[in-house]
Amino acid sequence: MSKTTPTLRLKNYLGYGIGDIGFNLLFTFANIYLLKFYTDVFGISATVAGTVFFVGRFFWDAITDPIIGWLADRTKTRWGSYRPFVLFGALPLAASFLMMFYTPDLSENGKIAYAISTFMLFNLAFTIGNVPYGTLIASLTEDYGKRSRLAGFRMTLGICGGLVGAAVAANLLSKWGSGASAYFDVALIFALILVVTSVVTFAGVRERIAVIRQKVSLVKALKMIRKNRPFISLTLCFFFNYAGLYLILAIIPYYFEYYLQRPELQEVGLSLIYITAGFSVPVWVFVAKRLGKHNVYLFGGVAYILGLVGLYLSPADQIGLQYAFMMVTALGAGSSAFAGWAMLADTIEYGEWASGIRVEALLFGIFGFFFKLGSGLGQALAGWGLDLFHYKYPVIGLDGTIIPQAQSELTLEGISMTLSLVPSALILASMIALAFYEISPEQHRRLLKSLGREKDLS
Repeated sequence: MSKTTPTLRLKNYLGYGIGDIGFNLLFTFANIYLLKFYTDVFGISATVAGTVFFVGRFFWDAITDPIIGWLADRTKTRWGSYRPFVLFGALPLAASFLMMFYTPDLSENGKIAYAISTFMLFNLAFTIGNVPYGTLIASLTEDYGKRSRLAGFRMTLGICGGLVGAAVAANLLSKWGSGASAYFDVALIFALILVVTSVVTFAGVRERIAVIRQKVSLVKALKMIRKNRPFISLTLCFFFNYAGLYLILAIIPYYFEYYLQRPELQEVGLSLIYITAGFSVPVWVFVAKRLGKHNVYLFGGVAYILGLVGLYLSPADQIGLQYAFMMVTALGAGSSAFAGWAMLADTIEYGEWASGIRVEALLFGIFGFFFKLGSGLGQALAGWGLDLFHYKYPVIGLDGTIIPQAQSELTLEGISMTLSLVPSALILASMIALAFYEISPEQHRRLLKSLGREKDLS
């Protein structure tokens, strides 16, 4: 039985949301620029890089994400169950992020081994901090509307972090030469920001929902999750969603440099994408109050697909039209960014009602695994696609300057399809997967009432 939830103040919403600035900053920079760093600076092939992403996410995160979630659920400290992970996980995450963008002088096989090991280390450190951070939303309130607002703050501020990790990074890399030292210096700045935002979140929120949890084995808890149909539906939905999103992000530097032949416009394009997505989140939060989070995701998915198809059909020299469809795509992406994490929190009560066991961090850990598996698949598809369409690697001059090579028509068409049509199919698959999600605002109120926590709606 939980206690009545205290009122959430603006500082609590901000304190929670600021944490995602740092997490999304690092995750966005890695997902947009790590493939290009591997292929153009570190010197490994796109196929190998894609395989690093997929293997690191599929085999490693499948183990670490549920375990970290299970451990967080069983952690009890004077600071709560989840906040300590956010605070004490910040330095290992910052260090592992820097290691990914370091370029030791190694043989070809040595480079591959270093890329795999540092990528896996980063994913582990990210899991340690981010899974408990995501779980905090369920421990701050059980109110359906307040969770929507918390998710809205998180996504809006997270998108701000993504804007820095995408557009500001593009500007800094361009100014500093896009060589090995430039990537490392940008990574150092972003790692410091992550540490600061993690401390702010730790200080700015308190875990307010006091629920008596049964101590169950990891195996039993995993079996109980099979009864949580909305969670399974949502998890599959976002596996496809994030595969599409991070495929777009991984290929977009190549899209600007080779397909549009305007690399100097990448900063503007990414700024428009992230600003549009950020401003769209409060609108989607407002719509969700009337139509529900599930419908918000579906409406946004339609906009997402229309924007991507529009990009494919737009001529490369029509930059204004390209920008317009990028903004339509971002509008759809904003809906999924908000709705997914807000719906995930609601599946906790459904699972508790269905099985009698409450394991919020384990659910977030499993969801996080499929989220990262989807993003890893997206990055892998980008890398595999480049070699499939015969991408010509840059030449590195004697002074370390990166000299791009002219690409064939097949390569350019492949880059365009990889950015637009393939992600469209993945977003459509995510919408189909969500058809089995069944928690409306009214049903969520009934769930809380049946669990004896209707006071938490006040």
